[in-house]
Amino acid sequence: MFALSGVDTAPWQAAAVLLLAAGLQVVGEMMQASGSWEISFGLAPAGRQGQYQGFFGAGTAVARVLGPLLRTTLIVTWGTPGWFLLGAIFVAADLAPSIGPQPR
Repeated sequence: MFALSGVDTAPWQAAAVLLLAAGLQVVGEMMQASGSWEISFGLAPAGRQGQYQGFFGAGTAVARVLGPLLRTTLIVTWGTPGWFLLGAIFVAADLAPSIGPQPR
């Protein structure tokens, strides 16, 4: 959505696209926050919450190290196609848990 705001359109159209994109980002962040709570607390077996939270926290550290490099490469270097590729990566990450074997 953010990539579409750069298309040659009227300023009010670009502003509307940016507002819609910001709204979608807020919804996505709220869903991510609730999902992260469920993963780090709700799925941990009794007595092993510390291990689950430690492992989950390691993913955050990796994302903070590699995230800026990935975003800079895709968005600054590739422009609009980079935005779309970044969006495709997020969709693939979202769908990945539903592809593998399901817990019983």
